[in-house]
Amino acid sequence: MPEHLRALVVILVLAGTVFAFARAPLTAALIAPADFIRRRNLWLALTLTAFLAHNFWLYIVIGAVLLAVAARADSNRVALALFVLLAIPPINDRIGAFGLVNYLFDIDHLRLVSLAVLLPAFLAPAAPGERLLDGAPGRLLLGYAALNVVLAAPEASATGTARAAFLAFIDVIVPYAVASRLTRTLEAQRSAAASYVAGAAVMAAIGAFEIARHWLLYSSLPVVYGIKFGGEYLMRDEALRATATSGQAIPFGFALAIAFALTLGLRPGFPGRASWLAALGLLALGMIASFSRGPWVGALVGALVFVLTGPGAMRVLARLAIGGGALALVAIATPLGDRLLHPVTVEGGSYAYRQRVIEAALNQILEHPWLGNADFIYAPEIQELKQGQGIIDIVNTYAGIGLASGLVGLALFIGVFATAMLALWRRVRAEPEGSDARALGRGLLAAMACMLVTIGTVSSISAIPITCYLLAGLASGYALRARPAEQALPSMPAILPPLARAVGHTGGR
Repeated sequence: MPEHLRALVVILVLAGTVFAFARAPLTAALIAPADFIRRRNLWLALTLTAFLAHNFWLYIVIGAVLLAVAARADSNRVALALFVLLAIPPINDRIGAFGLVNYLFDIDHLRLVSLAVLLPAFLAPAAPGERLLDGAPGRLLLGYAALNVVLAAPEASATGTARAAFLAFIDVIVPYAVASRLTRTLEAQRSAAASYVAGAAVMAAIGAFEIARHWLLYSSLPVVYGIKFGGEYLMRDEALRATATSGQAIPFGFALAIAFALTLGLRPGFPGRASWLAALGLLALGMIASFSRGPWVGALVGALVFVLTGPGAMRVLARLAIGGGALALVAIATPLGDRLLHPVTVEGGSYAYRQRVIEAALNQILEHPWLGNADFIYAPEIQELKQGQGIIDIVNTYAGIGLASGLVGLALFIGVFATAMLALWRRVRAEPEGSDARALGRGLLAAMACMLVTIGTVSSISAIPITCYLLAGLASGYALRARPAEQALPSMPAILPPLARAVGHTGGR
């Protein structure tokens, strides 16, 4: 049997097992049973299509139909998108234009989800007085996207500029706007968060299998398509680094760290403590299989934020400190300590390279502080970062944004998440202590904190960008949920006032 078909059998067995165990806990209060079954069947259908089509474009066509049909029947398009977001690797190819132009744009599974599931919701008529980009986060995001299109225009043709504008719209604006618009009830928010956790739990099981059997299950798929993609066999501490559908270990760990933080906030929706702990344990196991230190730190920061925003935070922290100290003493006194710390300390060259990236990026940003430099990649200090494979990896999302769009672009980008978190925190504080809504809000805060930490250790690749914008949309949707007038999203200073007024007058359409 060909390798990709053997991999398909293993994937289906692992996914079927996780879905079978997850169905009862997730449908008890978090996801409507009919929606869970539909989303599970869609996940399985997309996977079968991807492995059996033997042609990338055949998968794209069939996948688009499957996604569109399921989205029309589902009660929550955002939740459905999050459920299948990690189902297929983001293998990409260019859509031709029949000789009219060079090509239209690149397409992959992530962009397909945005086009087939989220875009129709964005284009649907808005309710009277509804704004798709309400409040400071949406307007800052609009400014960030517009700035990048404007900066790309001098270096591109008219077709290239139009392509950049379309991709900024479909990749940045649409995910945020639709998530913000369609998740303004507690039920919709919990279904969306739980759906992402369900998809990530399958990836965690696959990652655990990959490290146990030294076999990347999705590595044969791009070979079948004849398209180059990630999925290289990379080792750390004599163990294979799991990647599942992410193509690289850090994006894989990032996805599971975000799911871990969200699961913390979903505790009231689980029917029992055992099933909740099992979900956390599976996601933690997947994070370990990634051997990615950035997501580990991000998950710890997220957990810390969750504890600090809850009742009796100091008491809980004291207990954790005592327990952690006891474990540390045991570890120091036994060989177990060296074994546990070795994955953290091994490969010191990774730390050194990241430091070099930050230093080189700072030098370039200081030379072009406000709007960055479109040709930063050719700067001597950046060229010195070229690795053995001949690539330059800016392993820091903030550095990449600062290099390409300067401090203005970086301020707009950070401002999106800072204002979304501020609005989210204000709404969380207004919820009754111990309520399901407050727990969910704390989980979203934890996920946002985890995201902001982790993207400082990885480039903006794989599913990381769309996950960031969907999270910001969920945070804004939570803040906008049945709020009193005085708890509205924070108003934005006079940044890009013409654009802000345009959004306000058109209802975001």
